[in-house]
Amino acid sequence: PTEAEWEYAARGPSNYIYPWSNEWNRHNAVWLDNSGREPADVGSKANNVSWVGAYDMSGNIWQWTITGYAEYPYSFTYDDVNNNLTNRSVRGGSYRLLGYALRSTFRGYAPASNALPHVGFRCVRLDPPISQSPNSVSSTLAPTNAVISQNRDWQPVEQTFNGITMVLVPAGCFTMGSTSEQITYSMSLGGTSDWFADEQPAHRQCFDTPFWIDKYEVKQSDFIRLGGQKANPNAFDGADRPIEQITWFEARHFCQLRGARLPTEAEWEYAARGPSNWLFPWGNEWSGVHAVWSGNSNGQSSPVGSYPNGVSWVGAYDMAGNVWEWVSSIYMPYPYDPSDGREADTGYRGDVLRVMKGGAWNRATYYLRGNTRIRDNPTDFFDRGGFRCARSYN
Repeated sequence: PTEAEWEYAARGPSNYIYPWSNEWNRHNAVWLDNSGREPADVGSKANNVSWVGAYDMSGNIWQWTITGYAEYPYSFTYDDVNNNLTNRSVRGGSYRLLGYALRSTFRGYAPASNALPHVGFRCVRLDPPISQSPNSVSSTLAPTNAVISQNRDWQPVEQTFNGITMVLVPAGCFTMGSTSEQITYSMSLGGTSDWFADEQPAHRQCFDTPFWIDKYEVKQSDFIRLGGQKANPNAFDGADRPIEQITWFEARHFCQLRGARLPTEAEWEYAARGPSNWLFPWGNEWSGVHAVWSGNSNGQSSPVGSYPNGVSWVGAYDMAGNVWEWVSSIYMPYPYDPSDGREADTGYRGDVLRVMKGGAWNRATYYLRGNTRIRDNPTDFFDRGGFRCARSYN
């Protein structure tokens, strides 16, 4: 990579000082204090990941760039391999250095012919430009390879399937469940420590590929239009109100009619909380004017999207409140592992508890956190229970 390419991949448009943020964290990188004077396996520091998903851009080993070392301002002429600059820029710091040298802005250099025990490299590849008309939108092209490390680095991307708008959830990682600090805050909103026990241990979940999730809870009008079927009438009629009084089986069937599926518990929570691990879709602080809950609902659901300030980082509405949402997952203790049977197809067994997420119009504040999880029989139905669908990216 050129020096400019390397630094952009490390810092991003937010101009972070380190790949993870503007604050130094001694545990995030391989450096003098923890290296034992030798490099570590690549990717061994899970939190040392940049906004595009590149690991070890801070510490471990210096990385060669193609750029000749010269004083700023940067010039593209420095990137010519035939220029007369003797030294080439190296970036990222190494296991032999202190924290100040691991900043993404820190520049080193070495003669291009030198082979050094603390200097390595990574490669780049240039893809041909995508040809498109000026009025076309690259909403489903450019973001699909992005790996996002902070909620505010993402701009929502939408696409319509079967007349229903879905939003793209990019690849990335987040901390699923609740940390001890988050439980302490949640207890200040209500509930006891026992109530939050199944949200622990907090654990890392990563998505290598993006996926789609409905922008809104499934509306009654869309459910009827696309041929959805359920045995029980809605408690609160309205074309734009969320469907409710629906079993897990009926919700799953409707998603399948659309060529979609129910989201997993991990997918749902990531779409609600994001890589910044927010407690609520809008941030870490409760706000009574961002969601439909017991304090403002007048005992009923609201039309979907009624509270635009409650939108999640990917552009999904009502992921806190209005109605609980079925997900595909069987209720099992954390840590979440999709291979441990919780995503197994159990046919039409009615005794296998399924997870619901998001809280509802009749619930208090602490129920509306993104890490809240409850469970019910898949044959049960409620005036406060609905769903939204997901779709794998293709």
